[in-house]
Amino acid sequence: MKRIAILSTLAFCLLSLSLDAQVPPEFTDLYAELEGYLTNFDATLDTNWNGTLSDCLMAATLMPATSAGRDWSSAGDASTDTNFLNDMVVPYLDALQALGIKSIKFAIQFPILYQPFYAATNGENYPAGYTNTFNFYSNLVVLLRQRGIKIIIPTESIIAGNGADTTTYERSLTFPQFVAGRSALIQTIARYLKPDYLILQSEPETEAANLPANLGNQITNAAADMLMISNFLTDLQTAGLRSSNTIIGAGCGTAQSDFTNFLAGFTTLPGLDLLDIHVYQINHFPITGVDELQRIIQMADAAHVTNAIHPNGMRVGIGEYWLYKQANMEYGSTNLGANTFRGRNVYSCFSPLDREMQLCMVKVAHYEQFDFIDPYWTEYFFSYLDYTQMQTYVQSLINSNLSSDAIGLMLQNTNQSLVFPALLAGQQTATAQGYAEYIEPGPPLLRITNNGAGSVSLGWSPVAIKFLPQQNPNSLGANWTTIPVPPRAAGSDFSVTLTTTNNQEFFRLHQP
Repeated sequence: MKRIAILSTLAFCLLSLSLDAQVPPEFTDLYAELEGYLTNFDATLDTNWNGTLSDCLMAATLMPATSAGRDWSSAGDASTDTNFLNDMVVPYLDALQALGIKSIKFAIQFPILYQPFYAATNGENYPAGYTNTFNFYSNLVVLLRQRGIKIIIPTESIIAGNGADTTTYERSLTFPQFVAGRSALIQTIARYLKPDYLILQSEPETEAANLPANLGNQITNAAADMLMISNFLTDLQTAGLRSSNTIIGAGCGTAQSDFTNFLAGFTTLPGLDLLDIHVYQINHFPITGVDELQRIIQMADAAHVTNAIHPNGMRVGIGEYWLYKQANMEYGSTNLGANTFRGRNVYSCFSPLDREMQLCMVKVAHYEQFDFIDPYWTEYFFSYLDYTQMQTYVQSLINSNLSSDAIGLMLQNTNQSLVFPALLAGQQTATAQGYAEYIEPGPPLLRITNNGAGSVSLGWSPVAIKFLPQQNPNSLGANWTTIPVPPRAAGSDFSVTLTTTNNQEFFRLHQP
């Protein structure tokens, strides 16, 4: 089927998206390495994907709502602040919707919506906190439904609230008590919040590592973890909470240890509807053969296989992704932790790579026909820090003998403090504008800029890989001719600049 995109004349002009391209020497090698991984994966997708858009839900993480605000900001949380929904969550939601986002994900980590945690003296010790948190999520779901937004809720136990009270409480639990508590929270979500997607686990390795050893050690191997997930599924069924309106999923990240056994476990688990994939590391290790980006396709293909357990195959979603800014040579370092690499997220010099990551995830979602994808660190849709401007501050932290991880955490907190002023002012970063462009439905828009002196620049979405730019000089009997397109830089759109010969020249994007 042939499709013609927007036909435009020279009079039409759109403001181009600005990108921060200056990479500081500190990150030159890292930038080039990550750019290479993304460019190669993009080329793989362009070779195999026919360009057809799927019905994938292009979601985004509602950061302030994650674990009722405890996981993201120091500006309070819903257990104590009854105005948290209107003051913190709604403005963030409005800003995401302004980007065209119609599906929202927020995590409810154990024990944030588990009543015994709020009653326990070694927990929150604040019974009203459960009521406030429950009401917060109930009201949030009502609001999202009123706006016609699809809802994705994952739940496990990963740094639930970054607070000592959650850690102290979990240390008091036996493993059977922990599993029972996780199951009770899952049932609460299914019974009262009724999300479109309920994800029982997404990062087994991270969950195990963040739990007290007496709990985490119980789920470090695939068989034990699958048994826990199977028990959750059975409990949902027994409670009468399995419904065609809520798709149940679970899965792991592309960097999961014992990857083969965990993938096999999830894709052969009876009663599980969807394989959830998390993508942060994108590195390729030639010696071991591990390619984190290619694992996305490997996992999706494994889930799509039809068998006696899943006669129609499994659904697949990417429940979280963001570009993890770690070089191959930094793997295994004892001096650099997660906050060092997350701290690099704040710098605007990485925006082109963040955009390219969005593009690759949108393309692979269409190619593999995912149910949803979800960019996690959506705060960078609204605010980045300038590397050069931050160096005086960073040097002062170094002089104070702070570790690389501590500095990375402080950089993240600094950027977080700027997010709400930015989104309230309507500010969108180039990364946000890129995602908004990539998820647009229908034929792509052709942007035309008249540069003067007979020069014209054309630009269009890099999702439109099967569309060809064409021109017609508007002279008698003239045909449309295809315009050669130069290679596209990472993080940029398709673009071409050419000289015109006619004041009434026409341009179009054409899909043969």
